This record gives sequence, structure tokens and C-alpha cells, in this order.
Amino acid sequence: PSANIGDRICIFEAVHGTAPDIAGKGIANPTALLLSGIAMLNHLGLTESAANIENSLLYTLESGVHTGDFGDRATASLNTSGFAQAIIENFGKKPTQGAKVGAPNNPISIAESNLKENVMMLSKSQEPETIVGIDFFVESTEQPNVLAEKAKTIATDKIKLVNISNRGTQVWPTGSVYTNLTNIYGVRFESESALSQDEINNLIANASNVIKVISVESLLKLGENKAYSLAQGQ
Repeated sequence: PSANIGDRICIFEAVHGTAPDIAGKGIANPTALLLSGIAMLNHLGLTESAANIENSLLYTLESGVHTGDFGDRATASLNTSGFAQAIIENFGKKPTQGAKVGAPNNPISIAESNLKENVMMLSKSQEPETIVGIDFFVESTEQPNVLAEKAKTIATDKIKLVNISNRGTQVWPTGSVYTNLTNIYGVRFESESALSQDEINNLIANASNVIKVISVESLLKLGENKAYSLAQGQ
């Protein structure tokens, strides 16, 4: 079972994923989903109801009732609906071990959120934000040194080619010939001082005439801290 708790939305779900091979066969084990529902009831303040259902589940399991994926193979297993029906029939019963005691139900008031627009989540950091470079994601089957020579032609006195990576690993100016390549490279340009949007746009325009650019990403600094990761080996 799992719970994802947000400010306005909560999701309770089983984390085991789907099982398409048994879909529609009615043989799935519903325990994790039931426990997720019990967690939801507790979250909503329905603690007594949650305890009653969980005690019934625990009693059922303690009695040896099981679906086909677990339990004593010497006893017959139940399908999904049969397992659920056994739990229903055991309402009011408690296991000999681990019985749950729930406080009386006290439903919490769920505040309705009639949002009129999307909530903008902003960083609380007050550090100044500057653009100091750009990553070009380039489609090419050329070797790194060949691609580097092309990329150098669009560099300026201010904006330098500093790194070429492939699959997150640096392959230029240094790298290993044993690094297997794909046809997608990361070509990184950086500047020691802040760049204007016009300078970034000009570099993108010049790059499109030399290399096949499929995506671009600005490199930011927050104050003196880089807000982007380095390639392995950079």
C-alpha cells in the first residue's frame, strides 16, 4: 500500500503495478489495494472503520485464507471475489495477534479548493539567476573530435565550447574510445560571465547552420552556484 499526500489531492494506491497477464481472470490478490483504502480511511479520520476492516483482513489471513500467490499450498486458494467475501464475512472478528484498536470515527473537514488558476510553485531562493551557457542536443553519427571541430566554428570570444558528452559521459575534449556512442550528443557552451537572451538566440541560429540541433537547454547559475549537472568526466 502507499499514500501520496498533497496540499489539495491525496492518492492512495497499491504500488505493485499492473499484471496484464492475469487481467480479467479474477485471481489477483486485493490485499495491497485494501490496505491502501484502510490508509485512506485513517487519513480521513475514519479510524474506527479502518481498524474494523483491517482486523477482519488480519483475522482472515490468520485463518489461512489466501489467494493463489501466497499461503499454504496444501489448502485451496480463493479467487479475488472469494477472498474479498471471506473478509466481509469476518467483519467484527479480531486476530489473536496484532489486532488494531481505532479511536472513534472523527471525520476531518476537507477544505474545498475552488482554484481559479494553476498554482505557480516558485523556489524560495533569492539568489540572482543568470544564464551562463547552453547545451545543444545534437543528432550526429560522427566521431566526437569531428563534431567538436564543427561546433568550434560557432564559438565566440565570450562563449566557448567546453564539453561534448554522449549518454551522459564526456567524450571531448577527453574521453575513452571504449565509450559506446549513440547518435545523440550533448554539446555544451559556457561563458565566464552572464549571457543575454540575444546572445543565446544568436548562438542557436548559428548552430543550426552547422549541426543538426534537436533540442537546446540554457545553463543557469543561482548566485555563484551552478544549477546544472556536469557530464561524467567533465
